Amino acid sequence: MATRGHEKYYDYILFITTNVYQHIKIFAISKYCLILLRNLEFYRKKYHFKLLGYVIMPNHCHFLILPDNEKGNIS
Repeated sequence: MATRGHEKYYDYILFITTNVYQHIKIFAISKYCLILLRNLEFYRKKYHFKLLGYVIMPNHCHFLILPDNEKGNIS
């Protein structure tokens, strides 16, 4: 995922949307959803953010993320 800068986003709830390449409906298959959720958990711990909510659609995802503190740089 490309970044637009290295701003500090702690104390802000971020709404993040990501799309699947060529709108392939990969998340219609449950095992790929589980892979995504495991990765979210790994990066949540690594980059210190709270996952407040998410929705996984067949070809895209939405996330509500709150970085915990100054260590929570998700750029």
